[in-house]
Amino acid sequence: MNRRQLLLHSTATILLPSALSGLSPHAAAASSGLEIAALDRFARVRMSRQDFLVGELSVRNTSAEALALRRLLLLGSDAASEARPLVTVVGDALQALANGPDGRPARLLLLGASEQVLLHLWQALPAGDDAGLALRLEAVRGDGSTGMAALAIPAAEPPLQLGPPLRGGPWAAVFDPWLAQGHRRSAFVHEGQRFIPARFAIDWIRLDAGGRPGPAGPAGYAQWHGLDSEVLAVADGEIVALRDGREDLLNAQRPARPWSHDDVAGNYLCLQLADHRYVFYEHLRQDSITPQLGQRVRAGQPLARVGRSGINSSGPHLHLHMADRPALLHAQGQPFVLSAFRQLGTYAKMDQAESGRLWIADPAAPAGQLVSGELPAPNAVLRFEC
Repeated sequence: MNRRQLLLHSTATILLPSALSGLSPHAAAASSGLEIAALDRFARVRMSRQDFLVGELSVRNTSAEALALRRLLLLGSDAASEARPLVTVVGDALQALANGPDGRPARLLLLGASEQVLLHLWQALPAGDDAGLALRLEAVRGDGSTGMAALAIPAAEPPLQLGPPLRGGPWAAVFDPWLAQGHRRSAFVHEGQRFIPARFAIDWIRLDAGGRPGPAGPAGYAQWHGLDSEVLAVADGEIVALRDGREDLLNAQRPARPWSHDDVAGNYLCLQLADHRYVFYEHLRQDSITPQLGQRVRAGQPLARVGRSGINSSGPHLHLHMADRPALLHAQGQPFVLSAFRQLGTYAKMDQAESGRLWIADPAAPAGQLVSGELPAPNAVLRFEC
């Protein structure tokens, strides 16, 4: 299966079966009253030897009637796909995808007049050709009539492949695509547009051979193993934004002073790799950033050191994500894969990476196996060769 990024057509409309014939798109939109749109391009990334479809559907009821979302289907290109969809998401699984406008999980999939939800997909795909995929959303009105909308998903370029951001290991790749209010679903609204900058973000926490990040408790942050670890350029590029001078909070959870969302990153670097591809390194150690604004750097070059600046509830770690513009909050997160790493094991939940317990073996991958061209699995423990 090709590891290719997928572009979702931007907008579609729920159509009741009785309204499908003889109507222009504008008339159909007025008749149906429910619209769906892609927040950004849908992507395909490879993780744990499987492909995943990642993206969001904004669903809005523009009518005066309530409408219940029933199921989401992923269809292939052949005629048999109608009878046998590649993926079907219903019930609790569909509910788990939905967040309301306030960013909190949606309690119901029943949309009243003018109500909307955002469906966050991180869906495992069956093996096979990815040509001609489409998403179809089905809904039911109070009178029992059903409606549907289908959006084509043409293939695009594969995610960028990045080199290691850190040396050695073990490092826990901490993230959870299905966490209701985690990186994956943290949206910010700017000038009427919704952004998810950390859609593919990973928090990298250094562990010792026993699975411990360092001494227990906030007072031990200064002795965490990852603190002061070298942060590396993941590819050749140019430093296009940076901030330094924020203190490292080694004996407190959060600063005492008032803070904003912009403060969360602390000291950071933004490395431009190509048009619309910017890598962000956050929570860097105060006064550790070495390149200057506008400086070109080479892959593997040390850029800074791991710290605990900014606002977070974890100990010292490196936050890494890629976005489509050099903005901390008002950018869309972009997919990436890593050139190579050695898989050591995994944690079942992200909070276990700081618990001091040893990771468990991955039954599908022998410890030390070399993995190339993949995104690490959620909460995987791995080692870089450099």
